[in-house]
Amino acid sequence: WGGMNYFMDGTIAYLKMWHGVELQQSDVTSLYSPHNTAHHFWDFRGCTTGAPVRDSTCSSSCESSSVWYFPMNQNTQYFDAESFTFSAEWTIETWVYPTDLSSSRFWLNFHSSENCILFRTSMFPNTNQWYHMVITYTGGSMTVYRDGVVTTDGIYSSYCGSPSGSLVFANDQDGNVVNDPGQASGHYQSTVAIYNQAKSAEEIQGRAASTEINALDPTLYVLWADNTGTDLTGNGNTATLTSASVAGGPSEHVSVCN
Repeated sequence: WGGMNYFMDGTIAYLKMWHGVELQQSDVTSLYSPHNTAHHFWDFRGCTTGAPVRDSTCSSSCESSSVWYFPMNQNTQYFDAESFTFSAEWTIETWVYPTDLSSSRFWLNFHSSENCILFRTSMFPNTNQWYHMVITYTGGSMTVYRDGVVTTDGIYSSYCGSPSGSLVFANDQDGNVVNDPGQASGHYQSTVAIYNQAKSAEEIQGRAASTEINALDPTLYVLWADNTGTDLTGNGNTATLTSASVAGGPSEHVSVCN
């Protein structure tokens, strides 16, 4: 720096800065490594508006920019992973920002044959707030965690008929929000990760305050983290996102720092 001019031609996804800290190799081996000790953190993915990222773990004041998320708006914006097939045990991890707590609206459903497990927006205590949501399945038993705490609120089982997809966000129990928009959710969602392992309660509780996915986790099977529906793990689990973009998101995204 010192008066010299340096220029870079390329793209930066993240920028993290520490003051007076010597980092170890283990601190920088992953793009998704925790930054809870960072003094400054920027997320430039899809940056256009300068909105704060979904993060609250910085230790001092800092600048921030926008983060990719999936805006779900009833029958106009939704997320459908038709090609995805669940393994014998699994974990879904995501962040949800509900805007409607109606018991008749579903923010997630997944299909097994002709049966559905649906999750109502009424499972959230408040609107306009980010929640860390984890669903695990193993040995025929499903457990749901909201911010690290087990919850049974707003979970509904139903006969689906012929589903259009095996994993659907912001869609109704028939997989058709166009025909029945009254059951589709209005919410925002940031990053969806699926692991081919049922994570332990201790690990989930430890991650409840986290805002990042560890891309080096060997059990990570699916990672949707932008508005293209591309599986960033390279495993080919492409999803269809209708009208999802970074534009028009909640200004109440949890700020990196206050």
